[in-house]
Amino acid sequence: MPDAMSYEQCLDYLTQFNTRVTDRRNGAHLKTMRELLALFGLDTAGYQIIQITGSCGKGSTAHFLSSMLAAHGIHHGLFTGPHLDTYEERFAYNGETIPASLFISFIEEIKARLETEYDAEKSVGHMHVMVLIALMFFQKKGAGLLVFENGVGGESDPSNVFDPFISVITEITIDHSHLLGNTIREIVRNKAAIIKKSTAYAVCGMTEPQARIELQHAENERISTRFLYWNREYESTIREVTKAGSRFDYKGFSLSLDGVKINMPGRHQVQNASTALCVMEILRREGFGVEEEAVRKGLSSMRFSGRMEWREVGGRKILLDGAHNPLQLQALANYVKESGIERKRILVSFTSNRDMEETARLLAEMNAPFYAAPSPFKERRVGREDVERNFHKYGVGCTYCDTVEEAFRQAMSGLQEDEVLIVTGSLYLVGFLNSGRMEALYEI
Repeated sequence: MPDAMSYEQCLDYLTQFNTRVTDRRNGAHLKTMRELLALFGLDTAGYQIIQITGSCGKGSTAHFLSSMLAAHGIHHGLFTGPHLDTYEERFAYNGETIPASLFISFIEEIKARLETEYDAEKSVGHMHVMVLIALMFFQKKGAGLLVFENGVGGESDPSNVFDPFISVITEITIDHSHLLGNTIREIVRNKAAIIKKSTAYAVCGMTEPQARIELQHAENERISTRFLYWNREYESTIREVTKAGSRFDYKGFSLSLDGVKINMPGRHQVQNASTALCVMEILRREGFGVEEEAVRKGLSSMRFSGRMEWREVGGRKILLDGAHNPLQLQALANYVKESGIERKRILVSFTSNRDMEETARLLAEMNAPFYAAPSPFKERRVGREDVERNFHKYGVGCTYCDTVEEAFRQAMSGLQEDEVLIVTGSLYLVGFLNSGRMEALYEI
């Protein structure tokens, strides 16, 4: 019997999957996923699945939904990604993340079986392994209801083997074009693949006009699926947006709530919370006990680190936001403007397969000194020359540092009490600094 793996060995094992190119030709990634589920004795048919995809807001929507389910005492599993601090954050049951010991045991089993019982030549990618861990955990916990945030896209993601009861598509923008396509039409078609013939409801939480047109074509073709759109079947009116969060009124197809409070700042979070509320309306219609008091409690208690999160280090204000595509960066820029933040510095890093030029353009419009660092996600780092070239294209100076630690120190050096350091461009950067490193670095 092989020796037990340490936690660090488990992380090293998972790292190798980040560099693999998954074969997606003719649905090969889905065939691989089905084979792996059979190998591990995992059956998705026994779950009621709420599957969430989109370009922006899918993680927040998933967490809003999970928080409301937990407030009702409704047992459920939650998968999200990426994580900020530890892998265990991705896997939760009733709001509690997977224990590290169980996480290790699942990886040990996966490693052993892939090495001895599966064709090593076949393309097993990172998301394949994430789906396995999630379902192994949910099976062990006896979960019946799952909230599952997709990886990249819909058709292109291994989780497209699911037959969700409710499919949710959040805001759409150009992102991951190397896999999803170069147009909104191509991207939304890929993501809409999570809406199966067996899907009872499709919640469409986006404002993007072309995406809505494409989904309305699908609506006309799938009479067995009920489509619900933001600002058609459900809507929200913002009352207040502050640093501490937002208050809004919600009106759905069967539920109206006044003065709903969330502790997530930004107008886009009202959009995400409203989409989660629409899903709760559906669950109520389907016989789940959903009450107004618990809905409000779940929304107001939800916390999601690294999304417009305010921190204070050494008496200096820091805003952490993992915005990594143009639409998210625009939302950040809007929030900064609405919050009256005038004096600011920006610390960024970038990962590959992103629209670097458009990202640099949007950041340049925020009119601030920039400090850049290589991504903590080593397998997808963008080179220094690419970073500097894209900033210089828009006439913006950028202090590039060889490490995140050095970039943070330089960005904090001389930061005044009326200035804000904004950390953005990558959830991996935010996660790296979020795990206690800012405080430690500031004291050095």
